[in-house]
Amino acid sequence: MNMQMPLDKLPYDHAKFVDRVPEWQLVVSKAQKLANRQPEDKRVVIFHGARGSGKSWLLRESEYQLERSLTNVPSVYIDLAETSVQLANAAAEKASLAQLDRADLRQKLDAHFNETDLRVLCFDLGADYENLPGRAKVEKIISLIEYLEHRVRIVELLRACCTQRPNVAWNLSETRTELVSAALRGLIHQIRQVIQAKTGPSPIQASETENLEVLTDALVSDVRRVGAAILLFDHTSESPPDLLGLLEEQCLAPLAVLPKVLIVLAGRGEYHWKSVELRFKSEEYDLQNFDLSCTQEQLEKQVDQPALSAEDIHLLSAGYPWSNYILGTTASRVAALDKCANFLLSGLPISANDRAYMETLCVLRAFVDEMVPNMLAAYFDDPNRLTTGYRQCREIRQALTGTTLVKWVEESGGYVIDEALSHVLENLLYERDRPKWIRLHTAACNLYKEWVDKYPRTADRWQKEVNYHDGKLMHGPLWTPPNQEEMK
Repeated sequence: MNMQMPLDKLPYDHAKFVDRVPEWQLVVSKAQKLANRQPEDKRVVIFHGARGSGKSWLLRESEYQLERSLTNVPSVYIDLAETSVQLANAAAEKASLAQLDRADLRQKLDAHFNETDLRVLCFDLGADYENLPGRAKVEKIISLIEYLEHRVRIVELLRACCTQRPNVAWNLSETRTELVSAALRGLIHQIRQVIQAKTGPSPIQASETENLEVLTDALVSDVRRVGAAILLFDHTSESPPDLLGLLEEQCLAPLAVLPKVLIVLAGRGEYHWKSVELRFKSEEYDLQNFDLSCTQEQLEKQVDQPALSAEDIHLLSAGYPWSNYILGTTASRVAALDKCANFLLSGLPISANDRAYMETLCVLRAFVDEMVPNMLAAYFDDPNRLTTGYRQCREIRQALTGTTLVKWVEESGGYVIDEALSHVLENLLYERDRPKWIRLHTAACNLYKEWVDKYPRTADRWQKEVNYHDGKLMHGPLWTPPNQEEMK
């Protein structure tokens, strides 16, 4: 199973760009200071935002404005999603080669791992041994292989086996580290090519196959030679952690210390950088969803004849640009919401079960593992789901956080689904299966009522959630509390 890029968005077009003026002006202002040899302490700008909030278009617009105002300063846009897809597909190819003889892999695991060893192996790989189908050891082994195959993680299994049983031939032709290194070498080579295309050939010749440190030194020399440079990295936090770690070590950190380099990063969530320049000398901004006037302007520029009114689209999309566009170009309300959900989930490691779990929890403003059984019982209309065990709830939550669309939010006291996605999923549920939507809000309301009595010290907090779900049941999914701050 190869990973794919997200479904095609509307290609960037300056004439169709809307809002975000202060954000791109900030980037251009900092770049101009560096080009004019003026001191700028914070040379890293980080934009966060929900999926479909316009981060990619903002970076593209920033690049457009930079090229207009600073013709002698090279700016380079790098889409890390492309590198991540290439890396995942390379890993999948290696995995498929390594697993040509699945029987051999099964036999070696059976021969060299006892049941306790298998439990440890599963723990290291984030798989729940108890929830793997089967009772006998060999049945668990088969289930583990199938589980990791489905998630394109066979290479991780082989790496773990190589570490724990180094004397066994596991047929791992190339390690994950080597694959990540190769992907980063290609990325640095790409950046050098763009800089040279804009400023002339580099005196340092280093091919894509060179040692990574050699390529890093060549890139730093290229940037020093041209004076100032602006690098815009898209889809950072959605990229694999091992790729980001090596990217920081071999590219971002060495460039961030240069006084005339501006680095702009965009991603859905926060990533905990290690270097001083990225961690302490950066400016971070959250991209907000559009207000109604921006939604109207976007539809006027991007959609010839919107299928729905701007007001209806804005309510259904919560003002997120990508959702606005999809809802504006699809006639049927249900079809538009379904297409929008598919787009927001595209290009991510999400199974059919994961989507069902997203729908199960989308009505909640935040969730913890303890809530999952009640919500599953309501979603599937099956009381037996109330007995869902802690380990399975944890596995569900881990699968969802692994999509990068769910994250822990301290202020909310729980895990929160990406707002653009949860808003669309809830409206789709309401339109497509209203009884299920009612069951979910009723289950949430009843659970919070129990918590009001069970946890008296935090009763006020849970009562606000009771009021929230009561309001939804009374007024529908588009209802918002009259006082948002009071409800939080």
